[in-house]
Amino acid sequence: MQKRHTKKNQDAFARVVRERRNELGVSQEELANRCELHRTYIADIERGCRNPSFNTIILIVRGLGISLEEFFAEVDRRLSVGGKGKR
Repeated sequence: MQKRHTKKNQDAFARVVRERRNELGVSQEELANRCELHRTYIADIERGCRNPSFNTIILIVRGLGISLEEFFAEVDRRLSVGGKGKR
């Protein structure tokens, strides 16, 4: 059961990162540069293959130019509606 919830959480997180990045019109490489991370790490996050630390989450959210509150509210909306919610 725990693994299913973890994957669901990672997928919601991944979708919000990818969609926000696309809304900004920046590449994975540009977001990675803003966050001082490697492009492949951003790609892995967007595919739901990584479980980033809280410090890394903060770097990514800041790189996306939104508040933690706004970011996690969007993740929560995704989780509340079975992953189908969109802004």
